[in-house]
This record gives sequence, structure tokens and C-alpha cells, in this order.
Amino acid sequence: VSVDPPNKAASTSGELRVTRSFVDGPRLHRLHASVRGRARDRTFGGQADLDLGLISIFEDQQATRPAVTFGPQSSDRVRQWIAGLAYEGRWLDRGELNLGVQKVDYQLRTAKPGLPVAVTNAAPLLWNAALSVNLTQSLAVYGAATRGLEESGVAPAAAVNRNAALPAIETRQKDAGLRWRIGPGLNLIGGVFDIRKPYSNLDEANVWRELGSVRNRGFEASLSGQVLPGLTVLAGAV
Repeated sequence: VSVDPPNKAASTSGELRVTRSFVDGPRLHRLHASVRGRARDRTFGGQADLDLGLISIFEDQQATRPAVTFGPQSSDRVRQWIAGLAYEGRWLDRGELNLGVQKVDYQLRTAKPGLPVAVTNAAPLLWNAALSVNLTQSLAVYGAATRGLEESGVAPAAAVNRNAALPAIETRQKDAGLRWRIGPGLNLIGGVFDIRKPYSNLDEANVWRELGSVRNRGFEASLSGQVLPGLTVLAGAV
């Protein structure tokens, strides 16, 4: 039996954004400048592994509560800053365009008892772009591409490095499709997507770490809206 002492996690984040909008005839333009920050602190580990001996699952067992002595705990700290610029353009009855770029400063510091502090840094330049064009009054085509940064969680309990925070990973996503307005308030969307990101699992030494990459590709469709007064339908398939 593995017993964990009380763990602690706290996260604080904030954003400051400035937006400038202006109209050019049937076109609306918006410029966004933003700064975001995030701080996360966590303690973990110190678990005690107890051997309660062999038992038979066919017999009732009575055991006294064992004495538990926890070990020293580990800690990790995340500090992240993001500065971004974005453009949003809307052309009446024609389409929409969204562009964005972000500079990220990410640092993960992990302190484990008896080991030097491990520091992981990442400073990628992220971007996103999306375009939607109205082919007719009821039919539009869209496409988007995004590069992002996300945390990959912590190692599971079955790993040698259980509860250890993993480095942030870069992700890539592309999607495209059609939007069909069947009637007032009723829309059908069908599209394809491609998502790629690093892949983590247990290695031959039972350590949870990045082992390769994973790609998800597929088709998705959804139907949503009001078909009758008082009746709304929502359906989807992937």
C-alpha cells in the first residue's frame, strides 16, 4: 500500500489587454495587445510504501492500522509570461480573418530531496491563424492553424517518478471545413482536423517521460439549432 502525505497546489494568473477597434465601411478591425502571467506552486511526494504481507482473498482479514512515516517532500514551481498581439477582421457578408502571435517565457523548477534543482525552460514563438469566407448567404468555408504550448501533467502513480511534473510540450493543430446555415437558427458544420503533440508513457525503466509523438486525424460534424418553437436539437459525430 502506498500512502501519500497531504499535498498542496496553488495557482494564480492574470491578464492585461488593450483593444483598439475601428470601422472601415462594411469592415470592422480590432487590434489586441495583451500580457499574461501565471504562477503555480506545488508540493508532492514523501509517500510511504507499506508491505502488509500475503493474504487470501477468500478469507476475511483483520489488520491493525500500521504506523506510517512519511519522507521529505518535493516541490515544483512554474513561472510563465506571455506577450501577444492579435488582429481580428470582419467583413460584412464576406468573411472573417483572425491572426495572432505570442512570445512565451516558461520556466519549471523542480526540487527533490538530495538532488540539485532541475530547471526546464521554454521560450517558443506561438501563432494562430483562422480564415472564414462566405461562399453564399448560407454556406461558408473555414480553415485554421494553431501552434500552442501546454503542460503535460504529472507522472502517474505507477511510475518510478510518480507525481513529478513533466516539461511543457508544443502542440500543432489544423482544421478546415464547411458551415451550412440550413435555416434560421439551424446550422450544420462538417470538417477535418489534424492534431500533433509529443507522446509520454512508461519506458523500460518504468519512468514516465516523452517517448515519441502522437497524431490525431479525423472528421467531425455537428448539427445544432432550433427546429421548432420550443425544440432545440444538438447532435455531433467524430
